[in-house]
Amino acid sequence: MSTEENKALLRRYLDEIVNKRNLAILDEFMAPGLAKTLINNGVIPDRFNQSNSGFFYSFPDLQVIIEDVFAEGDKVGSRGYITGTHKGDFEGLAPTGKQVKFGYMDLWRVENGKLVEFWPQVDYWGLMEQLGLVPKPAQGG
Repeated sequence: MSTEENKALLRRYLDEIVNKRNLAILDEFMAPGLAKTLINNGVIPDRFNQSNSGFFYSFPDLQVIIEDVFAEGDKVGSRGYITGTHKGDFEGLAPTGKQVKFGYMDLWRVENGKLVEFWPQVDYWGLMEQLGLVPKPAQGG
């Protein structure tokens, strides 16, 4: 696939699967053996339902807002932010009703028109600050 086709694939995945929750078409995007690679935990098998169902429970109105999409060769990625309202338990915290906005960047590898590998980065610290799970840093003056 071309880099433009890879960018279109990722945009469509984020819109249809994440923002619209159209999980019926998940197999159109993901290869059965999709692997998520985490910086501290190595490679782990992953499917959308395993990695995102907790976020959707905690933030049922979760949306991804894409600011940039980039691609080279078989890699495609995006950068933007995630919004949502804390309406379900998250990390042991009962729902607060707080609206959150936190950054993300992701990188994917595409093979035969399917997403086969995934490197996510999410600003969990910023999310935790907004929910009151960690203190905000003191402001210097």
